[in-house]
Amino acid sequence: QYFGGSYPIKDKMKSIYLFILLEIMFLLLPVFPVNAALPGESCTPYTSSESIARFPTIGWEYKNINGVAYRRLYNYSTNTPLTDWEIVP
Repeated sequence: QYFGGSYPIKDKMKSIYLFILLEIMFLLLPVFPVNAALPGESCTPYTSSESIARFPTIGWEYKNINGVAYRRLYNYSTNTPLTDWEIVP
């Protein structure tokens, strides 16, 4: 005979119901990204000290003088030439 407050089958049913209830509550929770602003808040833009370092944009710059084509390597990120003018081969 079992002299406890409830029968073992009822205890198992209670634990199953509790598990289902917790699972439903977990699935219904809203999920926000870590950096998302909550409703009513505004996102502040990054400052230059917080920005991510990126590779510079480098390419050839061309000019034509008296029918002769010249080029030089140019850093478009910092607006500085990297090489002197040379005749395009």
